[in-house]
Amino acid sequence: MAKDALIEALRQLPLLQGLKPIQVTEIARRADRIIHRPGTNITKAGVAIDAAILIIAGRAERLDGPGISRVPQTLPPGSIIAEMAMIIEFTPNSTINAASEVRALRITREEMHNLIAEDPELAKHFISKAASRLKEIAGHMRQISDGLATAPSTPDAPKAASA
Repeated sequence: MAKDALIEALRQLPLLQGLKPIQVTEIARRADRIIHRPGTNITKAGVAIDAAILIIAGRAERLDGPGISRVPQTLPPGSIIAEMAMIIEFTPNSTINAASEVRALRITREEMHNLIAEDPELAKHFISKAASRLKEIAGHMRQISDGLATAPSTPDAPKAASA
């Protein structure tokens, strides 16, 4: 895996967008290069993981978890698995297997914590990204709530008796 390709793949991740090139380069330098053989688990639902996995080449399949029916969800190159595991303790709710040989970067929580200790700007960056995501989630929740409040009642709903 060429160094420039790894750095470019990392730069595409929303969580890392906005970092200085030297910061992304350092993350790439400290990431483990791994290969998953076809049919092997990348993550297993309910089993804690200590790293995010960025697919660089190959194809993985999400076999179960929220929103999955009988057809597995394909995860192509550029997909990040267990993204938050590089920052906090994390247990995936999906099993993901390598559908082909998968070449990936494994970004461990320990290395990210070491980087944050060396570069406090990283901590500010991740706090800002987390706050933005929470605002986005709150906005979606408001839309759902507003939609429920304005939804017409069903015709089969019991009507109040008049006195």
